[in-house]
Amino acid sequence: MSELGRSLITGLNQALALTPTEELEHHGCSTVVVYDSEEEILTGYVADIPAGVGFHASDAAGLREAFREAVDDYIDMLTSAPDTSR
Repeated sequence: MSELGRSLITGLNQALALTPTEELEHHGCSTVVVYDSEEEILTGYVADIPAGVGFHASDAAGLREAFREAVDDYIDMLTSAPDTSR
């Protein structure tokens, strides 16, 4: 996990007073998953993407899939964005 990723995760967990339960990685991006007891869902934010990409699911398998989809969607958005450097 990148230093930026660790820093973002630490800050998020401290701000929300949440304890990380599982770390996931996909295409070089990482996250820490937390359980929201009020909403009864698993949730996370992709730490290595500065755009604040988040995801959630009601079970671990769904959360892993939601994380992969969030990262893949972000990568697809970047690769399909028009070139504005000209």
